[in-house]
Amino acid sequence: MNSESGLVGLPWSTLREAWFSYVANRLIVVPFEHLTREPEKTLRTLYAELGEPWFRHDFNNAVYDQPDYDALLGMPGLHKVREKVEYQERRPCIPPDIFAKFAGTSFWTKPELNTRGVRIV
Repeated sequence: MNSESGLVGLPWSTLREAWFSYVANRLIVVPFEHLTREPEKTLRTLYAELGEPWFRHDFNNAVYDQPDYDALLGMPGLHKVREKVEYQERRPCIPPDIFAKFAGTSFWTKPELNTRGVRIV
């Protein structure tokens, strides 16, 4: 979670800075849960926000993997995508105390913190 060099902390910190910046209205945030629960609806909304024509996707065949890159990061399977896009309930895979420490820090889920009009699809 190191905000200057951490695998999670750096992107999280960068998003946070952009979220509260004066150009935040240029952001489009796609929550993972939206994409996995309603992939077509979410992507149609995203395409509309971007002003792009709809491109048909095969949500039953979305296989992707980067094993060599993941090995370099020391995180095998990080970029592995299952064949079917669907939501699967998961339990946290980090210690409970660390999970609890960051559980309430999802600023993008709190409408009162979206003061700059970030679009969420």
